[in-house]
Amino acid sequence: PVDIPVGFWRSVGSSINAFAVECMLDELAMAAGIDPFTFRYNHLTDARSQAVIMAADTLSSWRKSLPAGRAWGMAFAESFGTRVCQVVEVSNPTSSSVTVSRVACVIDCGTVINPDSVEAQMQGGILHGLNAALWGQSTFAAGKAERQAARGVVLPERAAFFGNLMYAASIPG
Repeated sequence: PVDIPVGFWRSVGSSINAFAVECMLDELAMAAGIDPFTFRYNHLTDARSQAVIMAADTLSSWRKSLPAGRAWGMAFAESFGTRVCQVVEVSNPTSSSVTVSRVACVIDCGTVINPDSVEAQMQGGILHGLNAALWGQSTFAAGKAERQAARGVVLPERAAFFGNLMYAASIPG
């Protein structure tokens, strides 16, 4: 295989690692026949993480009665003292396309000075992630990236966002 260097997305390396861990946790939850929220909650030991999972479970209650042709997924990550859980609703999933209808996001990043800034960061990160997952690709020829600029990059339409900031004033994030 060609040595392709990986760089950071809109975050540090833990975001890439969280993706791999969360995929595995989904596989384990499915194999155990346990709801993904319950599975994660049962394997977390700190109260802040459990609170984020529970808040995301409540915020995304819409997922419990989705019509045919819709599905949902969730992920939790902890990095540098911040905990985040996101839940997405997708529709018309096929092997070549998917539509993201809703995103619920709960974050506990400790003391927050400007909540609007945190919300903007999370929404921007979600859009960046959707762009990478749905349309992003890098092609290489002779060991070099073929695209050298962002021309032709597709930006996703803004899905419906539901957000919830949790404050843990004694623990700076």
